[in-house]
Amino acid sequence: YEDYKTVANNYVVTAVGVYGSEYTAQVIKEAPAVYLNGVPSTSGSGFVENPRVSSASNWNYDRLAMELMNFDVTTDASEADVIVGASALNANSLAAVQGGTPYIGYGSTASRQWTNLFGNNVARTSCSGAMDCLGYVTYPETTLTNATYVAEGDDVLYGYGVGFFTAVPEGAKVLVKMDGTKAPTEGFIPTYTEERLAKYETFINGSVQAFEYEGKDVNGNDVDVALFANTLTNKGHQRDEYSFISNFIFSNMLGDEYVGMEKPADDPVVPGPGEGDDPVVPGPGEDDEPVVPGPGEGDEPQDKPEGDKPADKPEGDKPADKPEGDKPADKEPAGDKTPATGDQTEVMLYIALAIMAAAAAVALKKRVE
Repeated sequence: YEDYKTVANNYVVTAVGVYGSEYTAQVIKEAPAVYLNGVPSTSGSGFVENPRVSSASNWNYDRLAMELMNFDVTTDASEADVIVGASALNANSLAAVQGGTPYIGYGSTASRQWTNLFGNNVARTSCSGAMDCLGYVTYPETTLTNATYVAEGDDVLYGYGVGFFTAVPEGAKVLVKMDGTKAPTEGFIPTYTEERLAKYETFINGSVQAFEYEGKDVNGNDVDVALFANTLTNKGHQRDEYSFISNFIFSNMLGDEYVGMEKPADDPVVPGPGEGDDPVVPGPGEDDEPVVPGPGEGDEPQDKPEGDKPADKPEGDKPADKPEGDKPADKEPAGDKTPATGDQTEVMLYIALAIMAAAAAVALKKRVE
């Protein structure tokens, strides 16, 4: 926890320090080295890096995702801890996966090489003419790959490609299925023919979107893979799906078990969020910004009477300096003076209190007789 506090202000993270041997975890033994499929070659003439711009969109989307998640990328598949990508496996990365290196692949392009691992035991298809779908999903089985989504109740998945699996290897754990009981919030899926409508119905009503498999591949090699029917990094917009990738990567970098330490005698209080030396992560608009006063909560006088009329204006529509009825003109109009302390007239006191101890602003209104 002390190590955590040294970096807490550098990232958007939240944690609470606790004591006790009942808290156990597994240590991430080291920072992983990731290999991305689809690395483009250089051009033999002109701008030598042109292929990286003109014909490597999937690789660029993956490269951006790794940079945003702060993963180190290696260009040598044999040196990688995990193989990742929306591009197809090449000879070197396929050999690494068949040699036991964990692999997470996603999307239609990557699926072209999956038969090298599973033969006809894996099959992917997609809705004809469709582009994407932001739909609701279920999680039939929980592993470390989808655990955060399950824990957070995050039941929305973006699928660029509108693909799904029609066959998965025996023994695979199905991670994600479409939930046909809820209408998608967005989608470009043509259904104007009976055939296309039928394909959409198959897709939306419980189709398999992802699975995880540890065991023998079609050639008898021990493999550890997670496959998704649709891309997880399209155009850098799919930030909510990035955790599938990072969860899979870190789940394959676990070392020894960690057991929580007992509370020291000189530390009687377990710090909670924002207590002790914990850095407080400010919420939106709460980073030392002044409290914006609401109506009547600023620097207005506390002796302002109720109602919409100014304190120095008499009641009614008559001008303040015009006498009421038959009364003399110099008679003091009703309501002209603020009642003295102890008067029974009700006065509303507006008190604005800025409380930043937990990065929150609270406005309290107190009514005084």
